[in-house]
Amino acid sequence: MAKNGARVRIYAMTNDSDQGRLADLLGFVTDMTTVIAAISFSLGLWLSLSAGILGLPLLLLLVPWFAKYLFVILSFAALGRPDVPVLSEELINPAQVRPLFILFLILSFGAAYWSATRVSAGAENAVLLSAIFLLPAMISVVVISDNPFRSLNPVNLAGLIWSLRLNYVGVAIALGLLPAMLRGFTALHLPTPIVIFVLLYWLLIVFRFLGHGLYLNRAELGLQVINAPEIAEARTERVATTAHKACLDEVHLYASAGHHDRAYQTVCEHIHRQTDPAATEAWFLERLLAWENTRVGVRLARRAVSRLLAANDAATAWRWCERCLRIAPGFSVKSSGEALTLAIFARQAGRKKLAYAVLQPFTHETGEDFLARDGMLLALKIDTEDPAMLAEAKRLAQMIARRLGDQLQGDDLALVRTMRDVAAADP
Repeated sequence: MAKNGARVRIYAMTNDSDQGRLADLLGFVTDMTTVIAAISFSLGLWLSLSAGILGLPLLLLLVPWFAKYLFVILSFAALGRPDVPVLSEELINPAQVRPLFILFLILSFGAAYWSATRVSAGAENAVLLSAIFLLPAMISVVVISDNPFRSLNPVNLAGLIWSLRLNYVGVAIALGLLPAMLRGFTALHLPTPIVIFVLLYWLLIVFRFLGHGLYLNRAELGLQVINAPEIAEARTERVATTAHKACLDEVHLYASAGHHDRAYQTVCEHIHRQTDPAATEAWFLERLLAWENTRVGVRLARRAVSRLLAANDAATAWRWCERCLRIAPGFSVKSSGEALTLAIFARQAGRKKLAYAVLQPFTHETGEDFLARDGMLLALKIDTEDPAMLAEAKRLAQMIARRLGDQLQGDDLALVRTMRDVAAADP
């Protein structure tokens, strides 16, 4: 179906998400609506068969009705609806093309089987196996297609069978059990109403299983099920984006008037109200950091970096930090501990100058939050790896010697002494 370019649209009326196959079937099998429907059709068919020629009108009415109800069962499942359709005049009205076409397919295979029984056992088995294998695919194409005659196209059938794969094999096996069940019940001499009930009930379950398979494989089949999880998410995203844009306009008005604190508070409150604050925060950062005046965006980025580092997501935190360092010289994170974590990550990623830039605001002795020993030594090592930063390396070496004193040893002590000697040798 999707392979030959015939993309089919199905419209659902619920917001239900994917359900487990077993849970769906158990719910369907145990639902009293399913049981009552099977009992109703079973009693009707038994009465029509028992009445002989007088029951023919009822039989001609019930068979199309049951075919339509199977069609509805399959449609509900294909739409992802967890509820069971209730027998109603609207649902079982037989005067519709697609359920009548399904009935036509069933009767056609029935006529072919009746003819084959008069030819040979081989022909009889061939028709039976063909019906078991092809009917589910043909009925499925009728249900999901605007044109029921597409079910006669072998390309459509092959595409659907390939898409369902094991799901389809399970349906074919389940249908193949029907003749065996009929022979077994006959051998047990079970009452006719019970036999009819079990067979019809089994058909309802098989069609539900088939419909649920169509729903779960909707992407490969090219189906569009309105209010399927992915479409519901897209709709929710569109609604959220509209709200984000309204908030962004409000933030722009405050920022343009110089009320940057109010602008920042507005965007933070909006992010806090969302079901996915992290995604909303990223959405606003992308836009606020692209503004000419990045003051609100940079402030939001500092908040985001702290949150991300607390969640051990140094990669994303560094992405926002690096962007701020490039567009806002003098940008700093909230603490020297955050700066050290980011600098280590950046240095490993080959961003040496930016790694030092994130440390630099915390390397001054007059600052309230001064780098700890590891941070100062890392800053010194980064400086010594770049000849253009030699002057800064000398300053750091002298400061480290004053602050750490006898705490240094090994390579760290040698590095500090080397840089102090270089500084002393300069005129």
